[in-house]
Amino acid sequence: MAEETKTRAVVLGGSLAGLFAARVLSDAYDEVLVVDRDTIVGVAEARRSCPQGKHINGLLARGQLAMEEMYPGITEEIFADGVPTGDLCGNVRWYFNGVRIQQQAAGLTCVSASRPMLEKHIRRRTLDIANISVLERHAVLGITTTADKGTITGARVQPVEGGEEKVLDADLVIDATGRGSRTPVWLEELGYGTVEEESKKVGLGYVTQHYRLKCDPYHGDLSINPVASPELPRGAIFTKTDGGRVELTAYGILGDHPPTDQQGFYDFVKMLAAPEIHEALMQAEPLDEPVAFRFPTTLRRRYERMTKLPAACWSSATPSPASTRSTRRA
Repeated sequence: MAEETKTRAVVLGGSLAGLFAARVLSDAYDEVLVVDRDTIVGVAEARRSCPQGKHINGLLARGQLAMEEMYPGITEEIFADGVPTGDLCGNVRWYFNGVRIQQQAAGLTCVSASRPMLEKHIRRRTLDIANISVLERHAVLGITTTADKGTITGARVQPVEGGEEKVLDADLVIDATGRGSRTPVWLEELGYGTVEEESKKVGLGYVTQHYRLKCDPYHGDLSINPVASPELPRGAIFTKTDGGRVELTAYGILGDHPPTDQQGFYDFVKMLAAPEIHEALMQAEPLDEPVAFRFPTTLRRRYERMTKLPAACWSSATPSPASTRSTRRA
């Protein structure tokens, strides 16, 4: 009998999707290697390659439950690190069509962590697992295949500072690089055809800023969220977060975007359906500059409609097809 070879999964991208993928794969593979172009170990601030790190990232109730299932006790660890919590409905003030709706407890835990805080805890718990390691400061150049291009065998990477290209052999490669994924290009180059894409113009733009409050607009609530509507295409999420700060992301749809100059941003916020937000800002201390993000269209790549895919390759944009399952190699 041939000697069994240890199995390895390579995850491209060390953000939340990549970390969750690595955690799951650690149960099935002897080794899991996470590759990222940033320095990620020990990082507690927003990363350059993760622009959403400077903006509000809402952890939905089912996401919190899934996180807790994979990392038992992590929710309490996050709270112990200074993250405020409450009921996702009972302690959140919502405005729809300019009208404040009645609040009622739903029994759903709200984890009001900033993106860097959430990522820090998930990264720590993931990398504490013995068979998971990380390759930092490496750019992903492409993938490698068998001679017939029928099976993905690894990934090509290179240090971001320059240097020799290397090949990471793998039984499974997962692309968790997000919206900028190169998987559609790689598949087309390998002769698998074009990945069908669906998009819709939304014209979404938002600006985020953090503050230290001098008055309390919450009165026991955790967040104040006026939702944009066709009549008033401006909305916001104004929430307490870690570090004793509050985080405001104001947004506009259909091209009505908030400006990034301070007075212009305040003027935009003044038009929101929740006047208490602007009133609080007028007495608050800004902790950073307003930062913008533009999201002109939605994008969904329909990998499941491909007539054929190579084995041992998976993209985070779609559930893994049965043909991608990899087995131990003798």
